[in-house]
Amino acid sequence: MANILKELDTKKEELQSLKSELDSKMAELNECRGVEIEMRNKLEQIEKTCQDSRKRLKHWEEELGKLELKNTEYVPRSVRLSFR
Repeated sequence: MANILKELDTKKEELQSLKSELDSKMAELNECRGVEIEMRNKLEQIEKTCQDSRKRLKHWEEELGKLELKNTEYVPRSVRLSFR
């Protein structure tokens, strides 16, 4: 009977050690999940910013395409001299 109680105590200690190790690993896993969520949120923000930038680029490319030079041959002498 004494051997059985001793073996039971040994198994309890082993089980407690394994439980502590499991708790430690679960804490690490939860920390990693937190970092993953942060990274996904940042990626989502960056993708939204990129999409908005593409829309703005398209808009300004269209606006730039609408521009045209007019009356490029005549530049008054006073204007030409003022830019020197």
